[in-house]
Amino acid sequence: MCSLLLVGLVGVTACSPATDAGTSENTTEAVTSNKGSEPAVTLSESAVGAQASWVISILNGSAPVEEAEITEHLADVMFEELSVDDFVEVFEQLRTDQPWTVAKVEETGDKAVVGLRGGSGTGLDMSLSLDPAGQINGLFFAPASDRTPSTSWEQVENAVQALPASTTLSVTQGTDSAETVLMVGDGAAQPIGSTFKLYVLGAVVEAVEAGVLDWETSLTLTEDLRSLPSGKLQEEPAGTEVSVREAAELMISISDNTATDMLMDAVGRDAVENEQVKLGHHDPALNIPFLTTRELFQLGWGEGTKVGARWASATVDERREILEQLPDGTVDVAPEAVTDPVWQHGLDWFATGADLRAAHLGLQKLATTEAGAPVREILAINPGVGLSIGDEWAYVGFKGGSSVGELAGSWYVERADGESFTLSIQAASQDPADLTDTQAYFGQIEDALVLLADH
Repeated sequence: MCSLLLVGLVGVTACSPATDAGTSENTTEAVTSNKGSEPAVTLSESAVGAQASWVISILNGSAPVEEAEITEHLADVMFEELSVDDFVEVFEQLRTDQPWTVAKVEETGDKAVVGLRGGSGTGLDMSLSLDPAGQINGLFFAPASDRTPSTSWEQVENAVQALPASTTLSVTQGTDSAETVLMVGDGAAQPIGSTFKLYVLGAVVEAVEAGVLDWETSLTLTEDLRSLPSGKLQEEPAGTEVSVREAAELMISISDNTATDMLMDAVGRDAVENEQVKLGHHDPALNIPFLTTRELFQLGWGEGTKVGARWASATVDERREILEQLPDGTVDVAPEAVTDPVWQHGLDWFATGADLRAAHLGLQKLATTEAGAPVREILAINPGVGLSIGDEWAYVGFKGGSSVGELAGSWYVERADGESFTLSIQAASQDPADLTDTQAYFGQIEDALVLLADH
């Protein structure tokens, strides 16, 4: 149930005030590649090139990484989900494959994708972005992809059809009436992971409109609401308070599961189930009863697996009884237990590409109301980690999700000329290995956005 994927580290792309970036004391050189007959690849002397060089020097260094150095180079937004110690742990993990050399560089303005090769031959793609002050506000490592970008809609369609997991891609234009630009796959409902949080956001707006909540209403974390990652609130002590607005921002930007469950508790399960209807889901019954994230962990991989085994064949009333049987308090699920897909048993949230389009358009409409005023900004905090998006896009709203054996992403974008589009990609397999190369899937969205720039 995480919408952000990477090799041990998640960086949230956003902008925040910061000081100028400095230089690193870890000075081991590894900014060029010249193995065998391959031509050398060098990083530019631009701000983003300098920051990429700093990261590589850290990965190739041996001296302990100091907290002051990390906070000097990384913007405050980077620590909303991960601590300094978390970053040190990931850097130390990657240091085990020294030396890291640069195999390719793609740089656009304040963003860059740097292909890295480890000493063992392992390839990583490092996506990096800077805020206006020059600090790193996005850092994403993913297995290197040898994907060749598509330059036509036919090539995109062929690339999607060649993916190992069952995949659906939907691209539409406009808001009032949908003009299909491209549809690949049968359009059937598939698991969407944390993308379901779009419906929770809609239910929050409805609660604010009804006067049940206010964006500044305080929510209190309890042991019965504590979930598991992704997110950061699960690490906070019981009694921690956050506002509805703060919880919604965490839910969308870093897919905080505990923040999500706190919001669902505040609005009620029925409200989220009803929101599916209001946001145009074609078959809300697919997600009734509407699971919280901790319930999915319990039913799929924890204390509730015995009752969860009955989920697929159970009626709605029987499913509600199953949820009543789940224990309160701490969720006892070990990370190593979350290895097998459970979506095929109905344990997830399900929607079609058309449903995700309707949800985004519905939320954009809610954003024009007084109650929904924060929605547009909330959806734009994270445009999709690791995704390269051109400057021709004036607005990007995003929510994605993943779990074992599934991956999904959905976008509402506005071009500089005011034209709008929605895009979604959904993939599912009972073999999690089919989804290891996430760039092979989300890269199709990058290619589609390039084609849509001139559509």
